[in-house]
Amino acid sequence: MKQVRQKVFIVISLLLFATTSIVAQHELIAKYDFTTKSTVPVFQVPGVDFGSQFGVWNSTEFPHQVAISEDGYLEVRGYGTGVSSQRYGYIPITPDEGKTVCISRVVIRHFKEDGSNTARTRSYLYDMEGSAPKDGPKISTQLIQNNNGGVLIPATLTQQSFNATINHEFNSVRYMSLSATQSSNDVNNLSHWKIESLEFYGYVVSPGDIVATGSINFGNVQIGNEVDQSVSIRVIGGTSTDVTVELIDPTNSFFCMQTVVEAIDATAGTNVRVSYMPSSFGRHEAQLKFTSGDKVVITQLTGSCPMLNENFTYYVTDRIIWEEMDSTKMNDYDQQDYLQVPGWNFSDSVYWHLSGAYGLGIELRGSQDQAAFAATPELDLSMPFGLEFRSKKMSNRTTVLGELYVLVDTDTIYSIENPNNVLSLRTVEGFIATPESKITFVGLANDSSKIVVDEISVFPTFKPTLSLPAYSTIQFSSSEQPVTINIPVKAYQLESDVQIELFGNPDGYELLTPVLTIADAEAGSNIQVKYTKPQEGVEVNATLEVKGGGLTEYRYINLINDAATGLSQSTLNALVYGRKGSVVVQIDEQSSIEIFSLDGKKVVNQLVSGYNEISINKGLYIVRIVNATGTKIQKIHVR
Repeated sequence: MKQVRQKVFIVISLLLFATTSIVAQHELIAKYDFTTKSTVPVFQVPGVDFGSQFGVWNSTEFPHQVAISEDGYLEVRGYGTGVSSQRYGYIPITPDEGKTVCISRVVIRHFKEDGSNTARTRSYLYDMEGSAPKDGPKISTQLIQNNNGGVLIPATLTQQSFNATINHEFNSVRYMSLSATQSSNDVNNLSHWKIESLEFYGYVVSPGDIVATGSINFGNVQIGNEVDQSVSIRVIGGTSTDVTVELIDPTNSFFCMQTVVEAIDATAGTNVRVSYMPSSFGRHEAQLKFTSGDKVVITQLTGSCPMLNENFTYYVTDRIIWEEMDSTKMNDYDQQDYLQVPGWNFSDSVYWHLSGAYGLGIELRGSQDQAAFAATPELDLSMPFGLEFRSKKMSNRTTVLGELYVLVDTDTIYSIENPNNVLSLRTVEGFIATPESKITFVGLANDSSKIVVDEISVFPTFKPTLSLPAYSTIQFSSSEQPVTINIPVKAYQLESDVQIELFGNPDGYELLTPVLTIADAEAGSNIQVKYTKPQEGVEVNATLEVKGGGLTEYRYINLINDAATGLSQSTLNALVYGRKGSVVVQIDEQSSIEIFSLDGKKVVNQLVSGYNEISINKGLYIVRIVNATGTKIQKIHVR
């Protein structure tokens, strides 16, 4: 089955035509960054005011609180297991006179305080019909939602993006509500929702402006296939002039038949059809340009043609053969005859799996002796790439384990505990590896581990990313004083400068590059840290946080001082990764393993061989494995 991703990415096109007035559509219109310890927006476009005085409406006896915390978060605390229209925090959003505002998407970085009685959130855009906040306000749209239920507030800092249920246009004040529900009613242990940043996307327009879909990502489409999308177009307040339509496509991958939108249709609002038909691998970009008089708006068109697309039903169409292949080993079949992309490597515990309408997939059956895995052929992953696949656990029984890990070479880029036996789409983007990398899907070394994977696609991505992995370790020696640590970094497709922070200001460390500009980062630069041995006290390790630039995931760099941990260079091959509550180590020869916390304390020291799961608290660790052939050092993250 061919699956097509249809997402909307935000692209601001403000400088393409210097002599015309361009109305940018569905762009960033406001942002709050609460790490500044201020409620004043760090950015907002002209024509709308996002309030700096957050309020609380509460006509009940139960508490509801909204305030900036000392550690730089907007804290929302409240009572109740459900959202109440009688108590909520709020942000006023006021268009300037004559302006029309639409909020189409909200991006939030947030989490719940560890151990708090916190469950879900749901945010509305309220219309108070000209008045101040009140009970039972009129709902214009939902800004943060999950179908008909609230969004589960994540336990760790996570960035999430939510499309408004309705692209509601307004020209008078609206209020965004802030509520966090409890797991159980408790007037003392209130819900505790912490928000690091809020971004609002949409548009601010005047009569006569053109409004069109800001951008369309056609997703992941194979050569020879065609995907159609509709671009909405309308002139605010109506027009008596036709709107011209021009496709600007240097890649010859897109097609649009329409060249004019008549005035009557532009006034009422209509759709223009565009197709994506890639003929080569890679990323493709084009623009649909709408012009009326001196008004111009650009719809960005993007699409990716995957470098790998493996649907395990592709060559097998006979359902009787499906039944025969079900639950037989993958290695019993000739890849050339049954796979779109031969060259995969399957462990003996990987089987064909028949899954209803999806047809054949693969099943990773773990054993006590071996973790089941399926590895792709070598791929050129030297430019930003994304990965999409479907996964599930084989059955809904609680005794069946659904933990799945995805590795690029030896680095874990994604993990999930599949909750049920429904094949669900998973997407991860923004990674870079080497021209000869492999992606490996790994289950657990456990007889009850049974995970199904299907419809695997690897494709170029348009998302901002860095050459840094999510977590990395830089080892250095402090024998010379002082020492400057250079960390090479190259960025792709950034939206803003990159910020670097040094956690906790540990003794001896000085950050020399707190900011990398877009130009420097995309040209290739270094993050620099100066280390000078303290005159008093012990030498310690340090951690850097790299953020900004539009990155959806922060990068963390652990600086490991030889003097603090006694670590040495890596020369040994072993599979090491973190899972929920443990470190997993797989190695043939008997070896010693030491695990260090980031402050240099040794928390594990034991012998291992074969497959091992070492129980440990969640967090970041440095693992050192030593045997007669050498040493391996690796940073791991335990959930």
